[in-house]
Amino acid sequence: IQTATSSPVRTIDFSPATALQLTTDGAGGTSAIGDWAAAGTDIVTYCKKVRQYVAKTFGFRLTDVYYGINLPGYLSKNTSFKEYLSRFQGFRDAFVSTGEIPDGVLGFNWHPADMATVVNGGTATTWASDDFLAFSPDPADTGWYEYFECGLPCPTGLTSEKAIESAMLSPESLAAAFQTKFGVHSYTTYSADPPSAKLVCADYALPVIKNPNVMPRGVCH
Repeated sequence: IQTATSSPVRTIDFSPATALQLTTDGAGGTSAIGDWAAAGTDIVTYCKKVRQYVAKTFGFRLTDVYYGINLPGYLSKNTSFKEYLSRFQGFRDAFVSTGEIPDGVLGFNWHPADMATVVNGGTATTWASDDFLAFSPDPADTGWYEYFECGLPCPTGLTSEKAIESAMLSPESLAAAFQTKFGVHSYTTYSADPPSAKLVCADYALPVIKNPNVMPRGVCH
């Protein structure tokens, strides 16, 4: 599975459909979420509208929100949200004590994404932007995503001392010795000094959104 290639076996597009891209003003026909950095934005109503839109258009109920590092600060200064929060002490105390949005607020489960990182060439970058905001259905509901089984190299060609010696002498022989296996598989390697055996069990799969119209995401400022 490759994200980009001239002749892919299967491609994956990590971008949301245009209609599901959240923007502050809904420019270009996208879903509007309002400017959450503005204290006067009715965040409570905007959250309801996004949930209503996805339920009406695609038949999925949004239950979870993933957010960047700026979101708690925006909410703490928002007029409509402060009024909402003042009506339930449990939410208010949890918000103040942790600095994160507690589950149950506005009917969602909230997941901070500010510590998620991607490592490319030894350089770690933050996966979610500071103003990142995304909604999704319940992750326990597999009706909106599925797993594609990916391949891992398995040393099936290293079955003899001669094969091991040959693999060490040329890149071609080494590549031929490791066949790609999919799904659940295992193999055993042996060591003479000290005498030991190592059992390797593998099952590698990648979660992919089955229905691209169920996870609206974008920026909130």
